[in-house]
Amino acid sequence: MPSLELAGGSLRVSYPASYQAQRPRPGAAGRPGATGAAEGVTAALLHAFAGQGLELVAPVDLAPASPAAPPGSRPRQPSRPGKVRIALDLPPDTDAVLLLEQDGFFSWQLPTGHEPAPAGSPPPGAGSPRASAPPGGRAAAPTGDGAAAPAGGGPAGQTVLFEVDVRPYAPARPNASARPVLGPFGDYVIGQVRTYVLKFAGRFIPGALMSLLERDLHPGLVLMTGDDVRHWPLVDNLTQVPLPTDRPAKILLFVPGTFSTTVGSFGVLTATAEGQTFLAAAAGSYDAILGFDHRTLSRDPLENALDLHDRLAARDLTYPPAIDVVSYSRGGLVARSLIEYVLPSSAWRADLGTVAFVGATNAGTALAEPDNWNAFIDLYTNLAAATVRSTGAAPAALILDGLVAGLGAFVKFLVLAAITDRGIPGLAAMEPDGPFITDINGTQPGQPVAGTPWYVVSSDFEVTLIDDTQQPPVLPPELVAKLADGLADQLMGVQNDLIVNTASMGAIDLPSGGGFVKDSLSFGTNGVVHHLNYFSQPKVCDALRTWLT
Repeated sequence: MPSLELAGGSLRVSYPASYQAQRPRPGAAGRPGATGAAEGVTAALLHAFAGQGLELVAPVDLAPASPAAPPGSRPRQPSRPGKVRIALDLPPDTDAVLLLEQDGFFSWQLPTGHEPAPAGSPPPGAGSPRASAPPGGRAAAPTGDGAAAPAGGGPAGQTVLFEVDVRPYAPARPNASARPVLGPFGDYVIGQVRTYVLKFAGRFIPGALMSLLERDLHPGLVLMTGDDVRHWPLVDNLTQVPLPTDRPAKILLFVPGTFSTTVGSFGVLTATAEGQTFLAAAAGSYDAILGFDHRTLSRDPLENALDLHDRLAARDLTYPPAIDVVSYSRGGLVARSLIEYVLPSSAWRADLGTVAFVGATNAGTALAEPDNWNAFIDLYTNLAAATVRSTGAAPAALILDGLVAGLGAFVKFLVLAAITDRGIPGLAAMEPDGPFITDINGTQPGQPVAGTPWYVVSSDFEVTLIDDTQQPPVLPPELVAKLADGLADQLMGVQNDLIVNTASMGAIDLPSGGGFVKDSLSFGTNGVVHHLNYFSQPKVCDALRTWLT
């Protein structure tokens, strides 16, 4: 098979005769002709993952060796599948993963195997660039990270192996209504795709892997001051928050969702007129608007709630503060754990009033189950990219960084952890039939009673695919095609917003009789509101302003 060498020879790409592997041309993100916006989102995504220790070794473009047949004509030759094989030599305690991109659609690829590296193999970046070769031969590559080879030219550690199934173009299929897509969403890649080879340090520590991988996340309270997320500082506890002392302080608390920070979950409020109006109204109604950054994977929601309580209780206030809450996704379980488990037995007093649950996992989500994790990371990555792509917000890169703040740790975990050791407390707590969901939807001693002012925002997302027109247009065509085929519904088995079961969002203590939802904003079945874009919707901002201010 012809091959291409990159990163000083430590990265080797072998490909079938129907394909070519080449270094990307400037200005193309996933495919020639990509727009500047798409390229900007890709760069922001790679920058976010680099901050999480996923370092780019090299990008590689995989492209059919000959152009596809014109639309409507018969293929020039059978579109037989082939395999692109990628081998990366790495030092000990280092591993790798692939991120594929095609027309703005992303898919993660985990290694297919590991083997000892050949003796004397250089680590990424070692050695000098080789001369370019014509297509089909061995070619040149830019150097990588500049790491030095092991002393004495000994073994570099291990070789990480990947296989990507490819086809030059789709087989002729009359009246086909969906396009094949990448990774967990399909069996093979069709046409040109860009492959980002990412490496990371990863020493396996039994029983502590997730905590180790999430160590770079910094919990604390976020002061949501103004409509520029660049000026939302992180503080340790309530002693660092200006509050009145001659009366009960009024606090609005935002609790973000899985993988996300305050900026990631709620930063989009600063990007729309309705969001800015809501934030301005909240600033006029509350003495402090706070977010709570926390570890969403290595800790369960009760542990998060205990941490939140300690940060709030660090300040001994003369009057118990009045606290309203906006909780999002998994943050709903953190808010409920604080209200139902922690505060009733605490010596620190606070008056919890209005609570809004937006896309909350009150009865769990099927994507938290291990069988769905590979699809989960692809869905979430694409929705995060699409959300930021559609906002046009000036700090879009910061918002994207916050949206995927914990995703890099999760991807590393999927690479490093054995199947039998895939226990993640933060996700296990959201399994619909798991003990956490079962227990919290029972009646806790001292918890609020039915009739409290709690509110719910929900959506059942369904795309439409009519001829070549797709809704919504901000989602990649490959993702839209699979969603139109019922991908998310097949994974979850029920109506959903692509991440959370719709019925779960308002299912608060239903086995005990319910009665906790005073009012709700339901988008019903629609092709606009998915799990990551609730707070860019004018109706959500207006509802929060009505309920809270």
